[in-house]
Amino acid sequence: MKKLLLLSIFSILILPTGFGQSGYQKAQIPNYILADNAPFIVAIITQFKFTETSRNGISLTSGNGITRKKVEDFDLSKVTNHDEKFLLQLYKSCTEEFEKIGMSPAGFISEGQAQLMLDTDKWMNSLETQFSDDQPQFMFTIIVPADLAKAKKAIAKGKFTLDLVKPVSITLSKFSTDRKNPPKAYSLVKMNMSIADGFKYIKKDIDSKSEGYFLKSLPADQIVNFNEIMEESQSSLDMFKGGEDLNSLPKDLLESTLVVYDTQKERFIKKNKDISNTVIYKAMTKNYPGKFITMGPSEYADYINKPAYKYIMLTQVSEMKKITKSSVNDRGISKKTTTIVPLFYYYIKDINSKENYYSELGKSNMEEHSKSHIPPALKYFFKVLKDNYKW
Repeated sequence: MKKLLLLSIFSILILPTGFGQSGYQKAQIPNYILADNAPFIVAIITQFKFTETSRNGISLTSGNGITRKKVEDFDLSKVTNHDEKFLLQLYKSCTEEFEKIGMSPAGFISEGQAQLMLDTDKWMNSLETQFSDDQPQFMFTIIVPADLAKAKKAIAKGKFTLDLVKPVSITLSKFSTDRKNPPKAYSLVKMNMSIADGFKYIKKDIDSKSEGYFLKSLPADQIVNFNEIMEESQSSLDMFKGGEDLNSLPKDLLESTLVVYDTQKERFIKKNKDISNTVIYKAMTKNYPGKFITMGPSEYADYINKPAYKYIMLTQVSEMKKITKSSVNDRGISKKTTTIVPLFYYYIKDINSKENYYSELGKSNMEEHSKSHIPPALKYFFKVLKDNYKW
């Protein structure tokens, strides 16, 4: 999906055109969030996917949306699956907090980070199916932690609060079709912040604004058509998928300028930093004998309509890996820290035919050699290329 918010796993996760500016940027709290004609979608992004089969007939499986009315009407006592019960409780509790500050969600949707990147069609279809009638104007995204055991146990005991879901990050992103000047995302990324803390920060920011700052209603020229946003976003997604998977590499790769997808590039440009210093650009300069150019998400989204070159080097996430490390502080107290990292690999795609080239080793081999950081992932792919082209 093209620009978020949906923020990113070290910037691999990209939201569609309609989802505002990617990355965490300092921005004022939006003046449209209290408008009576600006419903929004709350997206819960998890480290791991939730249950895939609903046992309760409410279609609350991973990647499926649920409207606010269904959330409010559903009886939690009827839910036996722990994942579904957690999500419903989270939705209900968040709805109550939104109401306190005068915000009106159209509904909720949840998905795991890796699954979102691997199956964006499911996400997009659910958004359009569940929320097209509401015509939401922005998305409120919460990335929740990997360890939710404490919060789930509290639900079983009837003691759940939003303070138990931490650390989280929160982003508000306006839907827009303006690629050149997309609205900046309002983001909260603070140390060990819980969802409850997030609402407190938002309330504080709201109270800090002068009278008249917040719009009572969005002007007509600022209202977006959600169905059109979905259609354009789907078109943007098509540039990353489709085509046959081939156990080979293109024979004419070095005869063309290779386009290399570089998620760092846009951040470097915004900070007036030399793009030749991104990790990918420096690695390509050192290891790739042919001509190449790098492109960021927005640049490639425009380029794909009239590509001047044939091939692009992309990344694909194979899975999310849970890593637990033990450490001892100065007082001799041991502590375990759990982090979630994406494992990914590089491959070549024909921009026109959408064919995916995984080398003669095949896609499964590339997945087996997935890495969690750019340098080792590039190192393995350069070895694959060198062995094939005999550089």
